[in-house]
Amino acid sequence: MRRRSRDGTHAGPCHAASQLYRSLLSAEFEALHPNVQASLGAPLDAQGVATVVGASTPVGALMARAFGLPAPSKAVPVVLRVRTGPTGVEWRRSFGEQCVQTAQAQVGGYLIERAGAARIAYRVHRRGDGLVFESVGVSLFGLPLPPGVRPDSKATVVPTSEGWRVDVSVGAPWCGRLCAYTAWMKWK
Repeated sequence: MRRRSRDGTHAGPCHAASQLYRSLLSAEFEALHPNVQASLGAPLDAQGVATVVGASTPVGALMARAFGLPAPSKAVPVVLRVRTGPTGVEWRRSFGEQCVQTAQAQVGGYLIERAGAARIAYRVHRRGDGLVFESVGVSLFGLPLPPGVRPDSKATVVPTSEGWRVDVSVGAPWCGRLCAYTAWMKWK
């Protein structure tokens, strides 16, 4: 697999992140659209624009702020930087001036995403030529949160003609939606 350079041509292999996703998806990885495969590579520099919908309740708004989720906005610029690091594949997503940093690694058959004191376990699977991420567990400060309490998140990544689109929703059963966004991304 190769990543795209600024001029849209392919330039250089993507190693760490794509290896993580190859391991998680096995043979299904090859069935992903090339744009989706390339969106999983490291190093990766991308940019785009997002629409972010905020929380559906006041308690949800407090939770979203506590978890560092993107603030509500329309047409906010997004900058994505993915690199390998000592704790896994490091993702830095900037929504305007707000930065969301996470690290991803594989544990068993799950993608584990670390965001501060939170650890989210995702089941990742292919749907068509794109990907679906569904949270199946969350721990905070190392303590697993029960299903009725924990936030749940779901994301999809689908190809577009210039890159890929990401749809993310985060909510909790007891306080509704915390955040949802759609981002249209392309290579820098």
